[in-house]
Amino acid sequence: MPDINLSMENTPVFSVIIPTRNEAATIGETLHHYTSLFPAINLEIIISDANSTDSTAEIVRMWQLKFGDRI
Repeated sequence: MPDINLSMENTPVFSVIIPTRNEAATIGETLHHYTSLFPAINLEIIISDANSTDSTAEIVRMWQLKFGDRI
């Protein structure tokens, strides 16, 4: 039987959902604002991408490397 951690320690207390489509010009600034405004709380940022044709997905991946499970 797997060991299940029921600790609230890693449970997000605040979730932000950001829908995107071709937002390469603004997504970095948006993510910067959320991560700067809420550095002390366990925040998760959920980004949905509607088939962007610009570099939105690549920019989000760079932020994921920096912030891990938060994005």
